[in-house]
Amino acid sequence: MRSYRTQSERFPLWVIFERGKPLSSATAEDCASYQDFLNALDGNSLWYWRLPRRSWIGTRSTPRWHEDWRPFAGGLSLNSQKLAVTVLTAMCEWLTRQHYLLANPWDGVPPTHSGPARIRADHALKLPQWQALIKGCDALPMDEAWYRLRFTLLLAYGLGLRLSELVAATIAPPVPPPGQPHLGLKPARSQGSWDLEVLGKGQKPRSIPVPEAVMEALIDYMEVRGLGRDPGWWPAGAPLIATLGEGLQHARAPGKGLSGSALYRLLHSHFRRVAQDMPTALEAGAAIEEVQDNLGHARPATTAIYSHTGRHRRKAAVERFMVFGQGWPSGGAS
Repeated sequence: MRSYRTQSERFPLWVIFERGKPLSSATAEDCASYQDFLNALDGNSLWYWRLPRRSWIGTRSTPRWHEDWRPFAGGLSLNSQKLAVTVLTAMCEWLTRQHYLLANPWDGVPPTHSGPARIRADHALKLPQWQALIKGCDALPMDEAWYRLRFTLLLAYGLGLRLSELVAATIAPPVPPPGQPHLGLKPARSQGSWDLEVLGKGQKPRSIPVPEAVMEALIDYMEVRGLGRDPGWWPAGAPLIATLGEGLQHARAPGKGLSGSALYRLLHSHFRRVAQDMPTALEAGAAIEEVQDNLGHARPATTAIYSHTGRHRRKAAVERFMVFGQGWPSGGAS
């Protein structure tokens, strides 16, 4: 929904300030020109700016109420440009039905040039590439950020969670809330095992077995956050992925959960860093948005195992595929 809101705000602003007219007067020529504008945001294509480029592009995550806020934070990928056109076409179709527009100006506008086929990241990221991403943590200092990144990668890979599910994951309360799903990390029915229950698409809860390698990484991470190594003592509601700064100096502080945009930037940065050192699908042309799909909105390769096996068999399969402990300390964060 946030993406839809963003696209529906940008186009009216562009029509007003670049074309000098209200949205109700937008034409097919304006829409085609907007496509060219989007393609020129990265600075690699020609565009005759009515307003200076700095009037449209600002720093990412600037609050909307701040004077430095801008509609864009840089160039858009081809997929993002296509999404913008799809959203705007649907928006203008609705405005036409509401009699705000006489006709949909996007009707008949040629689609954005598809360009060379891009590699689907959910097909391109195989086990060796996931290993490289996880091992890429070794280049970073072993601080709280290191433990958080390592755990986040293992959690995303081992459980196949969407971005929204990753940031919403918490420690479950010891007693299920009456009439509600028992969401969060909790002991499984089989002794010594753990499940993570999340709300998926359609607000349907699903329970996922947590591989031992993921639990070990989480225990190390929680110890660095000051919550100790005993999951039974972790406070209910504590986010599994938290903002930095709690550490041991704030022992027992549950911490604040990381936002979806902050998690995206964290993974974005790490993927780019690792991609510079290995000839992966990223360097072959896979867009970072598609890589995020693999971690968030689409399922990694291990999820294919989930759909064809029972609970214990699929957990065992994940354990066999999981990469953990190669060059990392074990048995504690210290």
